[in-house]
Amino acid sequence: MKTKFSREKFVRRVRAHLEHDGFPRLEMTLIVALTGLTGFLSSFLLLQCGFYTLWLRYLCAFGVAYVVFFGLLWLWLQKRQHDMFDTVDILNVMPSPSSSSQAAEVSSNLMEAGAGDFSGAGASDSFASVASEESSSSLSGVGDALEVVGEADDFAIPLVIILAIGAAVLALLASSAVVIASAPALFAELIVDGFLSASLYHRLKGLHTRHWLNTALRKTILPFLFSAVFFAGLGWLMQHMVPQAHSLGEVIHHFRTTP
Repeated sequence: MKTKFSREKFVRRVRAHLEHDGFPRLEMTLIVALTGLTGFLSSFLLLQCGFYTLWLRYLCAFGVAYVVFFGLLWLWLQKRQHDMFDTVDILNVMPSPSSSSQAAEVSSNLMEAGAGDFSGAGASDSFASVASEESSSSLSGVGDALEVVGEADDFAIPLVIILAIGAAVLALLASSAVVIASAPALFAELIVDGFLSASLYHRLKGLHTRHWLNTALRKTILPFLFSAVFFAGLGWLMQHMVPQAHSLGEVIHHFRTTP
């Protein structure tokens, strides 16, 4: 008897293909780096436009960066769509749009493949392990940097500011590590919910459908909010202690030049 096909099993098959034939974590690292650069540039441009409230400017910069992040995911999805249609092996896990009869045949193969041995729990554990290791490494590096800053005579910055900066940087690094570690699973879901849905979902009754934007938002909103809240708190604290400051550089300059 054929095993009922499920979205989760299809996602695992596509994820296995991505990890075997590509570098999803490396691609996500590039996307995250471009997203971070967008956030910094957005904050700078907002400052040049007279947006002086630090915490609110940081939140707006994160919002712009998040929109760009979705745009980069869409570009990745378009590129991967063409790559996967040009790859012969992926025809084992996706329907060809050329003919309905061939699609029906592949759908039948997919239902048979649903009985394959793919473990989802192990994937989740590996994501948590990678994120934990990268966060620990980041914690050590930032701790050393903060120690140097705290001991330097030229940087007579209050400890609370140093700790706040360290917390914000750690939050950003930890959030980035989580997104990068989960890249294979996220990309696989985007592929299934993106360009495969139109050609497959309506042929398989009872298969749960999602829009790829919904999937991306559900998988990444918490890391982005986590970082945004920390940076907004840092901005509020800096402007509370130095009301005339409009940037981190001005805060550091204030404490370096004030007796």
